[in-house]
Amino acid sequence: DDGWLMTVSPNPAVLDGGDDLLFFPSEAGQGGVAYHEFSFIAVGPGRTTVTLTHGFQQFTFTVQVAARG
Repeated sequence: DDGWLMTVSPNPAVLDGGDDLLFFPSEAGQGGVAYHEFSFIAVGPGRTTVTLTHGFQQFTFTVQVAARG
């Protein structure tokens, strides 16, 4: 299982990173759930959308980065 895959990457002028996927397995006997973590860094103002897929599941989110001012 490849887990979650980034099928639509963010605009690199707005967000950087995301390719350093971290996987945290579930903890046996503690009711923990395995999860994936993608980390991004805001690098410039603008709006961008990211899409992650896992099999038939899809998760899309939009990030708005404000200009410094």
